[in-house]
Amino acid sequence: MGGRGGEAPAHRPGREDRCGPRARGPPGTRLTRLIALDASAAVEILARSKAGQTAAALIANERLAVPAHFDAEVYSAFRRHFRQGLLTRQELDRVTAHFVGLAAERVPLLPLLAAAHVLADRLSAGDAFYVALARVRRIELWTADARLERAVAGFVKVRLIA
Repeated sequence: MGGRGGEAPAHRPGREDRCGPRARGPPGTRLTRLIALDASAAVEILARSKAGQTAAALIANERLAVPAHFDAEVYSAFRRHFRQGLLTRQELDRVTAHFVGLAAERVPLLPLLAAAHVLADRLSAGDAFYVALARVRRIELWTADARLERAVAGFVKVRLIA
């Protein structure tokens, strides 16, 4: 778990994947709090749904943290939409290029495993890592999954993107 006890490793410059225009925020602004973003919320943001556009505006100057499996989950969701005919190839290419550039700290799964294991009896294994990240880092979890929001309310601070 790096660091002392069961704590997550402290922030170290250069340890996160920051690329794209959100890496430093707009000129004259500063990034403020850290938010755990789950794949469902990212899909809404990247798909530019009404809820996603609202969420994107709210997190414009926030720092994001995601568990390492986030990229696979987001890509999988958009591939599923493409296979179902909900996205064209051009739209899939656009959204893939945008999420690759998402400025977020990618947190390794192994340091979160113990916390996720405790949660996995009531959540999917994938969701347990998002909640574990929020719990370990003591940060708010943003999700578009109403079932997840209900399941973890009171356990971690959670915000539903709807």
